[in-house]
Amino acid sequence: MDARRAAGSPSLRTIAARTDYSHTTVAKAFTDAVSTMSWPVVAAVGVAVDADAALTRRLWSQNGASGPVPVDTIPRTQAPTATLVAWCGLLLTGGVAIAVMQAVDRNVAHTTFVTDLVQAVFAAIATAAFVRRAHQARTAGERRTTAFFAALAAGTLAWTAGQVAWFVARNLDHQPIPSGHLHDVGFLLMPVGVGVAMWMRGGDYGLTLAYRPWQRALSLVCMAAATYAAMILLLTLADLPVDGFILIAALYPTGDVTLALMALSPLICGYRVVGSVVLATALLGAAASDIGYLMMKADTETQMMPAAAALGYIAFTIVLTIYAFIAQRLPARPRPTLRWESLTITTVHDAGTAGCALLAVGFALCLLVTHHDTAVGVVGVGIIALTTAALAARVATGRHTDRADGRT
Repeated sequence: MDARRAAGSPSLRTIAARTDYSHTTVAKAFTDAVSTMSWPVVAAVGVAVDADAALTRRLWSQNGASGPVPVDTIPRTQAPTATLVAWCGLLLTGGVAIAVMQAVDRNVAHTTFVTDLVQAVFAAIATAAFVRRAHQARTAGERRTTAFFAALAAGTLAWTAGQVAWFVARNLDHQPIPSGHLHDVGFLLMPVGVGVAMWMRGGDYGLTLAYRPWQRALSLVCMAAATYAAMILLLTLADLPVDGFILIAALYPTGDVTLALMALSPLICGYRVVGSVVLATALLGAAASDIGYLMMKADTETQMMPAAAALGYIAFTIVLTIYAFIAQRLPARPRPTLRWESLTITTVHDAGTAGCALLAVGFALCLLVTHHDTAVGVVGVGIIALTTAALAARVATGRHTDRADGRT
């Protein structure tokens, strides 16, 4: 308390912003509950208020806590802000440099090589950063945080592998548009790994905090179905052929947009605001290029992918690297308290689920009416059936939960 007063009595939220922990966790450090807290948390709070580290350690030990201090587990304080500024500057500088190069250098091979290489390099950096964060969490005994960063590392590693395969095909084998689907496997696995991480994160902080796993899963189905139907409808409105691989490639932007919405979930509840914005920005950057790739892939007259189409991917990899450095740990159990009333949380979540379901059915009906005798019509029927079943099951599980909880 003395150190906090000497630092000008900053608010709990101000102190929390300087650590990897929520303000509710920080508040415990100034109460008798400090004896039950781990040293990394206490150390982070002490650094945030400029307290003497040796004195902080001694007082914490006197209160009944003990144990070695793993150096790697001491959280960062001001480092995330500096990292964020540095990487944002790099993003702006790199983006401008690549845009100028594309405008000046008419050699397509040069611009293709640079844009493909930049994506692979930054994706590899993001992967290494997530692996390091997972290792630190494992050393600290934080199993859930370890799983969180490991899932992110797996997703970015898959994307990196896909990008390396793409780089080899385009720049070493000189294929304007790479043939085969080796790179597609990596790109399609990325949403799986990142999705697992977003599922864990949203379950702790987001709109799904008040719901059970099955209810969350059914809501996610409705959201993904609406996004996928919108992508297919976009292609049909552009009079582009939609069949075969294009129906699979539509999963690229579908995964990106769905993950971006999942990333924003904690922000809506007032948690992890900076991290949510950064991560959603990265995923939406990938979605922009994926939509462009999808439309060019569907256009039979397209002979090669222009280097400018990769600007969204470049933004994705660089911004994702920013998130890899500033991402905060998942909270220890019990979960943090809701910042809104539970009724408001459930109302917003239920309305969002119903809205996504209606959009999915509406888009699918458009596809069914205009392409009833093609594969697109079959996809439309599938979307309608899947979304309707998910929404019905969602309503049924909601009523069952209400009865079990005595709210009926």
